[in-house]
Amino acid sequence: MNAWDEMSKHYPHYGDSDMMRDVETALSFCYESGVKFTGEIIDIGAGTGIIDLEIALKNEVSITALDMSNEMLEILKNDAKRLGVDKKITTIRGNFDEFEPKKGFDIAIASLCPAINSVKNAYKFINLTNNIGIYIAWGAYKECEFLDLLIEKPNPNIKGCIKTANMHEILNDLNIKFKSKLFKADWENIMSEEKAMQYAKTMLMRCELDIDENHIKSVVAKFRQADGVHILTKAQKGVTIFSV
Repeated sequence: MNAWDEMSKHYPHYGDSDMMRDVETALSFCYESGVKFTGEIIDIGAGTGIIDLEIALKNEVSITALDMSNEMLEILKNDAKRLGVDKKITTIRGNFDEFEPKKGFDIAIASLCPAINSVKNAYKFINLTNNIGIYIAWGAYKECEFLDLLIEKPNPNIKGCIKTANMHEILNDLNIKFKSKLFKADWENIMSEEKAMQYAKTMLMRCELDIDENHIKSVVAKFRQADGVHILTKAQKGVTIFSV
């Protein structure tokens, strides 16, 4: 089981109130901007597929969801079946670096996808679409005191998705027109001490860092309250729509 399979145990599913709020904000901007969700859609780093499920529920589409975590994709498939949209979504387990589709797509989506972590991979993502691209990423900030204390020395070899402003620079360099919206995206997770310990270990595994049980316990203790461990994240997200 890889780190992302472990992450699936802590990842939001369809119906999670905070994630649904952010997905609805992003999709509302798409609809307001004239995006019509039709035809063939590819979602890179689909995860548990919240955005795919929401699109499939409201549109006649054929979605290909790519992710390297089998556990994430199992959650997506189970939710798709439960919601009655399983015939609209095909899942592929794979690494974006090795993904070589034989055709282009009407719409390409990447939402907080760590595979889009370089100019090279941004170009590859942009080239997936024959029409519209939708890129959702962090904006100017993402703050989480719990993770800051947990991850004292970040691994420079582990990169997240390129930020919204960086994607704008790439699109400008390619003379590709785009629209964008920034929005506030704060959330708080409240979990048991045992689950918080496991979450911390998973995050360290994801960052390919050593797991120090004593360090984890001391960090978790700082955020313990009467009803559980509170982990607050304050962030800005950006949704960018471009046409090729």
